Formats: sequence, structure tokens, C-alpha cells
Amino acid sequence: MRFAALRTLLSRFTRPELLALGTLVLVLVVVAVRSPFVPGLAGEWRIHSGILVALLLFVGLAHRGRSSAFWVVVRPLGALGVMFALYFSLATVPFEAIPWEADGLLFDVDRLLFGGVSPSLWLDGRLDRWQVELFSFCYALFIPYLYLSLVVGILGREHRERERLFAALVMLYALAFLGYLFVPARGPVVFLADQLQPLAGGFFHGQVLNAVEASGGPHGAMPSLHLGISLLVCRFDLKVNRLRGLIYIPLVLGILFATVLLRYHWVVDLLVGALLAGLALKHSRGLVQSAPPAGGRS
Repeated sequence: MRFAALRTLLSRFTRPELLALGTLVLVLVVVAVRSPFVPGLAGEWRIHSGILVALLLFVGLAHRGRSSAFWVVVRPLGALGVMFALYFSLATVPFEAIPWEADGLLFDVDRLLFGGVSPSLWLDGRLDRWQVELFSFCYALFIPYLYLSLVVGILGREHRERERLFAALVMLYALAFLGYLFVPARGPVVFLADQLQPLAGGFFHGQVLNAVEASGGPHGAMPSLHLGISLLVCRFDLKVNRLRGLIYIPLVLGILFATVLLRYHWVVDLLVGALLAGLALKHSRGLVQSAPPAGGRS
């Protein structure tokens, strides 16, 4: 009976919601296993249990109202909302729960990729104030770019297209969080702090520093979601709205260089982020239900 009830419950979830559920359960398992050794994780258990309860309530309401045009539009945002919450909550969990950090390994991989030279160390002292400001501006544009893409996704796309884009984003987050959890890294800005000169920026660099601290400080370096998400949205639109995709290309390139030049990512983080974006796009069709919900447009 219990298994039948569980199957009935899970049947109400869309595939992206199942990805969000699986990611949450994985985080809760990691926290539960490590809590006896790290007492401070008890608070993380409560936070992530709360997110799980919120997801279950959302799915219950969405399932009951699945014939409503409102839920057809809003439901794809539920799983993505869980991933947004996890992005902030995972700022601390891996560094408390996982008894290793991967920055040293990623530093060595970068050196291997560049013939024994670390790009982060090679770039040290080579950027002037205006270059730091320019790339800080590009880095800061990521959040407006993401939210604009979501608004366009809600208001400017057909139902199937919208579902596929949001499903791809959920899958990218789920894959990236495996890296956040089990390859915890803070990036060159922390790992090489004692070997690097401070960046001399201005207003935009200050805004970036404040935003990073507000999100829990540098974390989740592997993989780069800044690049992964930007690239995913751009590549998606190159297929469905070529003009919009072409307009996005300069911004994606700016974000790509900014993540390294501002020392938030290793180069290998970018390579893995790009790879995961490609995988999420490739498999996003399989995450979309075979037929649109009642009341929706195909």
C-alpha cells in the first residue's frame, strides 16, 4: 500500500519537478549523513525540509488546477523556483558537510590545460581599472539577462517551447548541483587570495562584490552556472528565435571572460558548464510531457 501511495504521489509530478525533488532529497541525505559529525547542519536540515514541503504543496495545488490556464503558465516555474532556492542554500552546505574542497585540484587542471601556467596567476596585475569595470558590468548583467529570459519565456513563447526551456534550465541546475555538492570549490578569488593583487575597480565592481557577498560569498565554482545558463538560453534562442539569439552572443562572451578575469571561476569550470548546458538542451525534449496539459496551447 505504501509503495502504491508513493507511486500515486510521484505520478503527480512533472519530470522537471521530479528532478527538483531528487536534488532536494540528495541534499537532505547528505545533510543527514553528515549531521552527526557537523552539529551546525541541523539548521540546514530544517531549511531544506521546508523547501521540500513547499515543493510538495506546490505540486499538489498545480495538480488540482492542471486544467487552469493559470497553472499551465505558472507550473514550469515551480521546479525552477526550487533550484533558485537551492542555489542560495548551497552556499554553505557543501563546505560544512563535505570533508574536502576541490580548488587545489581545479587549479592543477587549469595549469595542465595551459601548459603549466595558471590563467588566474598569469592575469594578475594585467587588468586596469576600466577593464575591471567593463567585465564587472558584463558579470552584473547576468541576473537581468536571466530574469529577462524568464519573462520572455513566460510571456513570449508557446506552451511547448516554454516548457522545454524551463525543463532544460532545471536539468542544468540539477547537474550543476552535483558539482556544487561533491566538488565544492570557491574559485581563484578565495583559493589564490594571498597570491593575487586586489582588483582595482569602481562602481560596477563594487556592486558585483556586494552581490556575491549577499548570495553567501564565493561558492559553487564547479561548474560555472553563469556561463552554463547564459549559453543555454542563447543556444536555445538561436534555434527558435535566431535574431534574439544573435543579440545575446556578445553578452554571453562578456560573461564568459568576466567569470575568469574577475577570478570567480577556473577555466575548467567554464568547460564543464558549457558541456552541461549542451546536455540539458539535448535531453530537454525528454523532460517535457508528451502532450500539453488541458487548457494549454501546443
